[in-house]
Amino acid sequence: ILVRTFDDLLRSSENKKEAYEKHRNAVGDNHYIGSLDESDLTIREACNKIIHASELRAVYDRIDDRDDWWQLTSEVELKGLIGNSEWNAVLHVFEFLEGVLELVSFDNPAQKTKRRKKSS
Repeated sequence: ILVRTFDDLLRSSENKKEAYEKHRNAVGDNHYIGSLDESDLTIREACNKIIHASELRAVYDRIDDRDDWWQLTSEVELKGLIGNSEWNAVLHVFEFLEGVLELVSFDNPAQKTKRRKKSS
């Protein structure tokens, strides 16, 4: 909810809207965070799906041929409804979190200082 609200506020900001859109698009281009039905999932859509999911399921994988050795993958499956239509999404958690951290770094003075030091 916080990330979605952050996105809403900056998308409607008169002073920062254009710069934020450019930043947001660059973040989206850098991170494949999952899929929504047949298309790529954006951070904004992922936030919406997390908020409105009626089912949320962690994905497990078998470690070896033994039935009792399972591990969590970094994926979460989400399901929900829009009207009478069901949607299905797969979220890659680590990529989502990296994207969110990069997204919310927008206009952060500490990030600007780090960038200047790197370019010096």
